[in-house]
Amino acid sequence: MKKLIVLMVAVLIICLLTGCWLYPEPKIISICVDPEGMFLEPGEIKPIISVTANYGLAPSEDIELTDCEYLSDDPDIATVGIGGLVTAVDLGETIILVTYTQHNFWTGRVIETDIVGIFVE
Repeated sequence: MKKLIVLMVAVLIICLLTGCWLYPEPKIISICVDPEGMFLEPGEIKPIISVTANYGLAPSEDIELTDCEYLSDDPDIATVGIGGLVTAVDLGETIILVTYTQHNFWTGRVIETDIVGIFVE
């Protein structure tokens, strides 16, 4: 009888401990950059205001701008620095790619990208 109780307690403890792993960190499904577009004049500097992570059914949350990577499609029109600071260089149109990488124990590395339209007039 004593062995049965010890066995039941051990099974209960194992079930409780594994139950902690049943609710993994939510997987990011998209990001949304604000603003979606910028109108600038040559030499003007404007920041990307925010990047929001969307998790489907889980609540959305803001991402630190320094946790994202930024790439200008045409650096002759506009450049972008760390933290999303956009500098207009010359007249024209380009896009800025904003990429966020989520490192998640359950789903591995998840990469999501959004774009910002840049219009230098």
